[in-house]
Amino acid sequence: MRVPSFVSIVVVASFTCTSPGQELTFRTIAISGQEFQAPGLPDGVWFESFEPLSMRMNQHGEVLFTAHLAGSDVTTSNDEVFFAGSRRSPGRIVARSGDPAPGLDPSWNLVLPDNFYYPQINDQGHVAFRAAHTGPRFGNASSQAIFTSGGGDGTTALTNTGNQAHGLPDGVQYSPSLASPAINGSGRVAFWSGLILNANAGVTPLTDAAIFSQRDGSEVAAIAREGQQVTGFAPGVTFNFFVSDSVHIDDAGRTSFYAGLLVPGQTGPQTAILSARESDAATAIAWTGATAPGVGEGVMYDEISSDSLRFNRDGLAAFGSTITGEGVTGSNRFAIFAEHDDSGISVIARQGDQVPSLEPGLTYGTMFSELAFSNEGHLAFVTGLNGPGVNSSNNQALFMSIGDAPPVLIAREGDLLDLADPTVGIGTISAASVTVNDLGQVAFFSANTIFATTPSGELIKVLAVNDLLDVSNEPGVEELYPVSRIINGLNFNNAGELVFWAEYRVPNRETRSGIFVVSIPAPSTMIAMCMGGAIAARRRRT
Repeated sequence: MRVPSFVSIVVVASFTCTSPGQELTFRTIAISGQEFQAPGLPDGVWFESFEPLSMRMNQHGEVLFTAHLAGSDVTTSNDEVFFAGSRRSPGRIVARSGDPAPGLDPSWNLVLPDNFYYPQINDQGHVAFRAAHTGPRFGNASSQAIFTSGGGDGTTALTNTGNQAHGLPDGVQYSPSLASPAINGSGRVAFWSGLILNANAGVTPLTDAAIFSQRDGSEVAAIAREGQQVTGFAPGVTFNFFVSDSVHIDDAGRTSFYAGLLVPGQTGPQTAILSARESDAATAIAWTGATAPGVGEGVMYDEISSDSLRFNRDGLAAFGSTITGEGVTGSNRFAIFAEHDDSGISVIARQGDQVPSLEPGLTYGTMFSELAFSNEGHLAFVTGLNGPGVNSSNNQALFMSIGDAPPVLIAREGDLLDLADPTVGIGTISAASVTVNDLGQVAFFSANTIFATTPSGELIKVLAVNDLLDVSNEPGVEELYPVSRIINGLNFNNAGELVFWAEYRVPNRETRSGIFVVSIPAPSTMIAMCMGGAIAARRRRT
């Protein structure tokens, strides 16, 4: 079974009240094993395993994922599939290796990636993905293309290796180096691509990559290119490189990305976050040397963290950055910032500052670069702690802010939950696992357990390794098996539906895995349940 060797988290909606044994509803989306026919595929074909980190779920509960197939007539040339399923329907095949590459020569077949280059889905069910095909090779690399169904005419190729690069001079061609595309709510995509070296067309190692975006009417335009002058900067300041997986397109069609800059006379890292509206050149939101707000007179951004960068549906950014200037030392040189519609960018937290929601003397310590940023402006982050009483068993915590409000404590390492089992507590929090939805509900993974917060900051346990998980979708039928491993897809929707991957043990059979959705009551539902009395201490299916 091809599964990453690390554990991440699941996301879960939260309630406005807590009670031991809160009732959760689970549903199986897909399951591995020869006895389970894969929906929509030929008879005798089943899911052998899944890529847990490929899971993407939209607001309608449709889950898009990558699966590995086995069974009748399955070979190494057709054993990968992008599949979309939900708790409301059997699902649909998005793309399968070995099938004709849509929109290209009908003799060319798809070769889907099995990791890293994961497909994307929006709330309308439109998909976008990067895939290879069996067309002509370019040197030692396979041809690659960007495919999308956002145009409304089925899935088709938007770009292809060797084609003229959109919006660039004649003779400039897309190379086999393509990143997974981003897709917005209307189905428009944006992506990073390399360019084939060609001195006659002006493509050199200093100009061989660009950012592209699909405009209104489906036209693709070049937004920025290596070697190009950066708008708003002094003459000679050019794009040095782009971080390929930073590209984002918001619902208004603005394309945003992270870039390294080449600044004459500067030798250290020069970085920037930029955004391009419909027909304008990309302009910087934050960059090395710009004044960093809220951290002191004369203090500037130093190196902005590309790993921390998050954009939301409105194109607003949240990010971490080192800072430099007056009063900056090694113990206070990292801060977290967020952009707001009405007030621009503000500082959310800074290393070395007093933590607002904890006792005097406790300060933010080492800050993790991974952030979670909702469409409504909720920002969740994990940081170390310093100060009185802090030791290795309680020196990490999870916080959340909304807008310009001070961050509030969500969970701290070493805390115990007030549940039926008083031994359930918070261990080391996986910073990469933290997620937040538009209602401000946060979830994270710690000590082999998925936890979720209520709006008041109280915690509930959702699922843990060794818990029994019911994998049956049959009404009134339970198939309970102990969970041996959990990995999440880092996303859940505003209906309180959360997707996760779990591995479980079946007696006298090999270990099985599946993709599951847990439906957690919305806050208003939870209020009614709490007012109605105690909640049954069990999980059930409907």
